[in-house]
Amino acid sequence: MREIKFRVWCKQNETIQTVSKIGFMEDKLWYVEDEDHETQPPYFEDDDDWVLMQFTGLKDKDDNEIYEGDIVLLKNEFTTWKGTVVFDEGAFKLSIKHSWGTSVEHFNKTNVFNDMGARIQLNNIYLVVGNIYENPELLEDSQNGTK
Repeated sequence: MREIKFRVWCKQNETIQTVSKIGFMEDKLWYVEDEDHETQPPYFEDDDDWVLMQFTGLKDKDDNEIYEGDIVLLKNEFTTWKGTVVFDEGAFKLSIKHSWGTSVEHFNKTNVFNDMGARIQLNNIYLVVGNIYENPELLEDSQNGTK
């Protein structure tokens, strides 16, 4: 069974907070950062104050949890791409900007076609390098993992 976890980007103090409990009360997000130090939970007035990010259930090559909003390097035998984790059409995917547009790829093996037209699969390796809130500068050059 997949572990259901969240974290929240707090726009007021520009930090990511770990979420151990979550709930909504009077149309306001409620959360407790640490169950051991349960205090009066913060209340956010509206959706513009916070961004909730769900754990994908996946970890990168260094055993870091991958969440929505993370910036991830996808490496395989031929190339390195940089993308953002999104939830699209009922699945977590990697959104990659290319010179010709944006592609949204599933977290799995990449299907490509060889010179003979046969489909082959590449083994992808994922590495979390930041997130879109704390490290937006990492998206300036989303193609190829280096600037």
